[in-house]
Amino acid sequence: MRALMGLMKDRHGTYYARVKVPDRLQEAVARVLDNGKDRQSFLKKSLGTKDLKAANVRAKPIQAGFDRVFVSA
Repeated sequence: MRALMGLMKDRHGTYYARVKVPDRLQEAVARVLDNGKDRQSFLKKSLGTKDLKAANVRAKPIQAGFDRVFVSA
């Protein structure tokens, strides 16, 4: 399953990767992450850079990690 990931900027200009969790997987993803939530609507992770080119490079392994979470769910 491949969800559409977006690159966003926080208020400080740092890029982060964010992907919407499909409604049917939100409860399962929350259980996999074991973060105390009942549902997880988004997966989000900072890319630690303010440079768009670097953010695009760093986003690839993050997307792979998000995919592993979806597979586990």
